[in-house]
Amino acid sequence: MRLFVAIELDETARAGVVSLQRRVIGSLRDDASALRMVRPEQLHLTLVFLGEVSEDRARTLMNALDPPLAGAPYTLTLGGLGMFPPHGAPRVLWLGVVEGAAETIAARAEVLSRLVQAGTPAANGDDSDPHGRAFTPHLAMGRWRDARPRHRRVVAQGEPSGAVAASTRVDTVTLFYRRLGSAGASHTALVRTRLGGA
Repeated sequence: MRLFVAIELDETARAGVVSLQRRVIGSLRDDASALRMVRPEQLHLTLVFLGEVSEDRARTLMNALDPPLAGAPYTLTLGGLGMFPPHGAPRVLWLGVVEGAAETIAARAEVLSRLVQAGTPAANGDDSDPHGRAFTPHLAMGRWRDARPRHRRVVAQGEPSGAVAASTRVDTVTLFYRRLGSAGASHTALVRTRLGGA
């Protein structure tokens, strides 16, 4: 089972991100097909990617994530487009966090602590990714199939820097099962962990 922990968006926030996706695609004009946007139902902010996990291990993780987290519910505001890598032809289009970053980092730290206590050797359990970068909350919006360096300039010019795209109330984090099928990936929620347990 391929698992990850993420923050879900409410419908209003999802609609805001989809509207931004459409504007970005429109700005690319003839190159629009080079960028594949994340489908609306799959938009989320990943906290921890666990990769392949056995069914027995998945049950252990579900139990570990069942009790509420200590942090209080909060507002997560998304805005400011970014691209990875930072130079040359982009591969990933992402949306930054302009409000709620500290709370998101704290929620992730508690999730990681529980996963490690449950015996899962998280590759990024030291609060960095496999490439050594510190965790910075962001939402992946799209991935380029065939990027050109000029796409970076076109996308950046199309949106005001730091403009707010969406806000959502965060009162749960979710353990998802990602299944690949002939129609693409689907995400199934296994456990929704409430915030505000303290």
